[in-house]
Amino acid sequence: MKKLFYICMACLAVFGFASCEPEGMVDNTPVSGHPEQDVVGVYVGTWTRILEADTVSGEGTITLTADTTYVVNVEVSAVSAIGLSAMTSVANIAQDSHYGTKFYNSSANNGFGTIFRGGTTNMDNDEDELKISFIKTVKVGRKSYNYNYSFEGVKTKE
Repeated sequence: MKKLFYICMACLAVFGFASCEPEGMVDNTPVSGHPEQDVVGVYVGTWTRILEADTVSGEGTITLTADTTYVVNVEVSAVSAIGLSAMTSVANIAQDSHYGTKFYNSSANNGFGTIFRGGTTNMDNDEDELKISFIKTVKVGRKSYNYNYSFEGVKTKE
């Protein structure tokens, strides 16, 4: 019984060092260490605003520019189709992996007037994608409404 146990443990140890991915598939592309510079550009896509069962969409743009180290400026153009006015704010940014970044602003006193988060991805090295989301609370009389805003877009080619 002990021999069987040791054989099983040895097999598990060997399988523990096995790679799940062929070596040729591993991306060894180095990241720059400056994610705020990697994401700079204009992203064009679709804004969506959801209020309970009501969903409205419209085309819009977000411009990302480098500010300081690990800080990016997020500039949203106005989208009248969903009642979104132009906004600008800074966000902390960090490298998420070789394939993307994450950014956020956890202060409600920013240019968006609420906490927001987003990220960029480039999985196939073809086009950079940007996603951002936030919730805005609008008070009408005594009732408050939570509008869920989200954006999905791609970086324009220069």
